[in-house]
Amino acid sequence: MPIYEYICDDCGHAFEHLARSYSAPAPVCPKCNSEKTKKQFSTFSSHTATACDHCSSGDICAGSGSSGGHHCCGAGCGCHGH
Repeated sequence: MPIYEYICDDCGHAFEHLARSYSAPAPVCPKCNSEKTKKQFSTFSSHTATACDHCSSGDICAGSGSSGGHHCCGAGCGCHGH
């Protein structure tokens, strides 16, 4: 269930409400009990990591200590076919 942000037209109180659906009726204001509340537009932040978020499939770390070098992620991410 999503959490929506609302603001009360009567007292200006901003609050969050856990709604069962997008079309659920607006809740009453928890501060003044007014029914004149409006859903607000809000932003969110999301980060999705890929299998290898910090190197490409051909990246080899120089100075890794071995003659052939190592993948910068240790090749444990699955993006190098190992």
